[in-house]
Amino acid sequence: MADAKDHKVQTAMAKCVNTRQFCYHRGDVKCDGIKKVKTVKYDISRYGKHTECHTFDSLVTLSEAITYVEIVLSEPFTEAHYEVIKDDFFAKQSWTWENAHAEFRCRGDALGDCIFLESATVSKDGVLTFEVGS
Repeated sequence: MADAKDHKVQTAMAKCVNTRQFCYHRGDVKCDGIKKVKTVKYDISRYGKHTECHTFDSLVTLSEAITYVEIVLSEPFTEAHYEVIKDDFFAKQSWTWENAHAEFRCRGDALGDCIFLESATVSKDGVLTFEVGS
């Protein structure tokens, strides 16, 4: 069973590397097409110690909100971003900027294998949060 999961991770990560962008594996998350998301909150570091929030000008669908996050996490990995998340790396807490810069091409790379959307919840006031796993 671990081999199948490893293959799924490798396939999803290869897709992102080949397109030079960050993308989540959306799995069983259902996107209904209803515009009900006003704000999206998402992790920007491996263990979720650091998050970002974005409020849209008007309501968007779940799919549009997730795509927005993927675009943000596809931005280049910068030293400024490193400074924010450097205390929340996967097993590499002591990485220098040079080490991290050599390893990560985009901001989403710092999430490691936490690219699998496991659930997505929109609150009554339009805030989307989602759980990711590896």
